[in-house]
Amino acid sequence: MSEVIFGAAIPIAEFGLDAIAGVVARGHGVASGTARDRRFPNGTIRLQLPFFEGAIANFQAYLGGSPFAGTINIAVDTEAVVIMRPEFRLPEVRWTDVFGPETFYLSAAQLVHGDGRYPVFLYMPDPASKPDHHQPRQVVELLARRLPEVSYGNRVTLLFRPDAIAFTP
Repeated sequence: MSEVIFGAAIPIAEFGLDAIAGVVARGHGVASGTARDRRFPNGTIRLQLPFFEGAIANFQAYLGGSPFAGTINIAVDTEAVVIMRPEFRLPEVRWTDVFGPETFYLSAAQLVHGDGRYPVFLYMPDPASKPDHHQPRQVVELLARRLPEVSYGNRVTLLFRPDAIAFTP
């Protein structure tokens, strides 16, 4: 793998992937339920996972186990994260009665931390259908199994398909 410079996307030609470095950051806590949002006391991801697992064959197998009912947030040094053409588009998912349906995009990726390389899905709610709790434009959200090796403040590298997501300078 090529060296990754913080914030710069570098092609990983042998895999057809690009890489971007970032830092694991705290999110709103609504996805995992730690925010104590009374609308979603157990978090939003727990309600959304059955739709993802139903739409994507081998969802859990790809992750290497049961998904964590929350997201891993990666802050990257870029102006914005842009949804391009992820492998999976789940239109108008009605996962709650609190607000209308939402469209989700997911794309297989890998998270590198230390000597570990973990399969993840880029989790991209369509901003046009997401009613609240928008992430900063420099944050990428990931779905993964529980990764105790990865914690807030860790420097990580995200390996991703360049046609799925782009990072503006």
